[in-house]
Amino acid sequence: MVAAYEKGEPWVGYYWAPTWLLGMYDMTLLEEPPYDPEVWERDRGCAYMAVRCTIVAHPSFVERAPELVEVLEKYSTTVEQNNKVLAYMRDNEADASPGAIYFLKEYESVWSQWVPSDVASKVKTALS
Repeated sequence: MVAAYEKGEPWVGYYWAPTWLLGMYDMTLLEEPPYDPEVWERDRGCAYMAVRCTIVAHPSFVERAPELVEVLEKYSTTVEQNNKVLAYMRDNEADASPGAIYFLKEYESVWSQWVPSDVASKVKTALS
């Protein structure tokens, strides 16, 4: 995929996400019929079932940190955002901490909706 892309050659294939490759290279997702379990079982003639990310917490965590539970209940990102963060981490040989800082700087309009405004202000100040 990378070799073909960098040579400007066409490439068609199946790839998973999120991945740094899709954050680094401009690819076009081909449209498929939406996932249908019956069609999938019959002949795979539809999109693969989307993977869901479920956030869970131990009951004691919920009791001890209700303000964090609120953040997690609001948390939402897109595959494209995750691809971009992974590409940043790969390009910079970075682990999760610099990746998180990159996310906070690049997607302020996203994460600032998860937290109270006073917390968002403190994070913005810490990032500058």
